Amino acid sequence: MTSLQLKSELHHLIDSIDDTGLLKAIKLILKQRPASTTDFWDMLPEDVKASINKGIAQADKGELISHENMVAETKSKYNLK
Repeated sequence: MTSLQLKSELHHLIDSIDDTGLLKAIKLILKQRPASTTDFWDMLPEDVKASINKGIAQADKGELISHENMVAETKSKYNLK
């Protein structure tokens, strides 16, 4: 596959995506350069940074739910086995 064919295929795939979150993630990936000295954190949107910081603060305060408990709660809520 030539570079031009690959670019065309990528354009087609990206044009078919309606998920804004996925498009933002793809944009972040494409903006990265292998030799970049820019920290990944600096490239994140502010709302993503705020959400991550909120989660860290909650974890620091012990406001956590274990994976096992979350699975059990979800199964119970949706009557799953």
